[in-house]
Amino acid sequence: MVVIFSKQFCVCVCDRLFAVVDDMFCIFQGHIENVPILKQQYGLTKTATEVTIVIETYRTLRDRGPYSAEQVVRDFQGKFGFMLYDCSTQNVFLAGVSLNSASLLFDTYFCIL
Repeated sequence: MVVIFSKQFCVCVCDRLFAVVDDMFCIFQGHIENVPILKQQYGLTKTATEVTIVIETYRTLRDRGPYSAEQVVRDFQGKFGFMLYDCSTQNVFLAGVSLNSASLLFDTYFCIL
């Protein structure tokens, strides 16, 4: 699989974060306000970013059983949007909490092959 990300025509208000962990690709835009609590809850290091928190939350809930998408973002507080692709399950997970998060999807051109 190849993921191509282009910011060619993008006017970004917030920086976007991109990470790949164990064949899970995630792009994140925005801000999660309760990062320290989530790091502690999921046993992450102090240097973990918001995008790695999204990946670890998704992976933890995926591995525990069939949880709904709402369960993954339930504990996140803030304004954000993200797209996560899980190669092992071939699932795409999109979430946005504010109207501005739609720009994550429409300003960015993705190609998943």
